[in-house]
Amino acid sequence: SMITTSMEVRMGFVYENDAGEQRLVVSVDHGRANPVAIWRTPDPNLPKGAKAQGSATVASFRRWAVKMRKATPEDWSAFQQVERRRVWNKRDTEAMRRIKQSLAQA
Repeated sequence: SMITTSMEVRMGFVYENDAGEQRLVVSVDHGRANPVAIWRTPDPNLPKGAKAQGSATVASFRRWAVKMRKATPEDWSAFQQVERRRVWNKRDTEAMRRIKQSLAQA
């Protein structure tokens, strides 16, 4: 496979791995020997169960990523959409459970 020069890991850029997974770097903590990148999903339709946010050392991020691009406003808003949807899904599940319980007791 083609060897890419180790790319710079910077805030406001979206990085992608071989599998097409994308991560938006929201901050990089340089105040340590091993700098750490904090990331969020830029995918508003993130599959259920997939991690929406996390952190990784810049070194491991560089190994993980094969592509990078500048983040768009949509990339920045995707995480909020995923979080909101997950909150609603949890509420719906909870409401359905309560309805089923009350029907079972009737």
